[in-house]
Amino acid sequence: MIFQTHSRKEYRRNERKMDENTVLPLINSTFEPGHALEKEDSFKDKNFRDIALAELYYFSGEAQKCSDLTEIYLMSPRLELQLSACMLYVYSNLTLGKARASRRGLDTIRECVKKEFANPT
Repeated sequence: MIFQTHSRKEYRRNERKMDENTVLPLINSTFEPGHALEKEDSFKDKNFRDIALAELYYFSGEAQKCSDLTEIYLMSPRLELQLSACMLYVYSNLTLGKARASRRGLDTIRECVKKEFANPT
């Protein structure tokens, strides 16, 4: 796999605005290689920072920390936080061999989507 590197100017130009509908904020942002933690720290919204940290835990091989952090957001009233947490919770628990916990996350995703389609905002 070939990775391209970009200048800071290119990263800033390609950066898209985070808003209340952003799911998985770290994955959906741009940062230079090796600067993910700095990016996570830059989110103003504490909840976005927590989800971004959970993403960083997951992609750094710390599935248990990811699962622990996302569990508190599984029932968040904010759809973007709940969906982000559920996705990370599902994958981190699959990594840990906890199928029942992963199923809980999948069920919650289904309920979120069902509720959103029934009552779109």
